[in-house]
Amino acid sequence: MRKPKTKWVVALRALTGNERDDIRFNEALGRWEFLLTSADGVVRSQFWGAFDQPIDPFSGLHPYLELNDDGMRVALKNMESTFVGNPFDGSGTTKKEVAKRIKLNHEEGNRRYRQAGEDFADMTINVGGRGARIRGALATGWGGSPAQRSRRIAGDSLDVYALFK
Repeated sequence: MRKPKTKWVVALRALTGNERDDIRFNEALGRWEFLLTSADGVVRSQFWGAFDQPIDPFSGLHPYLELNDDGMRVALKNMESTFVGNPFDGSGTTKKEVAKRIKLNHEEGNRRYRQAGEDFADMTINVGGRGARIRGALATGWGGSPAQRSRRIAGDSLDVYALFK
C-alpha cells in the first residue's frame, strides 16, 4: 500500500488548520485521496488526477496522476485559492463578507416590504375591485342586495323543480 509523505500531510494540515485532514491512496479507485473536514464537521474526499486532460467516460474521473512534491505544491495552491477562509482572493476578510451579506439582506427586505405595501395599495383601490370587499361591502355580482339575490335563486330553483313534476 502506498503511503503519503509525512511532509505532505503536515503541509495539508498547516494549510487547513485541521488535524483530522489526511492524505491516503484509495486502492479501490487507484487515486490519491485528500480527506478534508468541512465546516459542518463531515470529512469529504477530493481525488487527485490529471485535471488538464478529459474525464474518462467509464469511471467519470480524470486520468491518474502520480502525487509528487511538485503535484503536492499545486494541490495546496489550488486548495488555498478555493478555501472558504482564503484571505487573499474573493471578498477579503470574513467581516467584510458578512457585512456585505447583511447589507444585501437588508436591501432585499426593504424591497419586499415596499413591494408588499404597493401591492396592498393596489388591492384596496376601488379600481382593482377588491377595495369594497376589504372595507366590508358585499359584492353579489348583480345590482340587488344579498336578500334579493337569495330570493331570486330560491325562486329560480323552485321554478325549475316545478317543470319536472
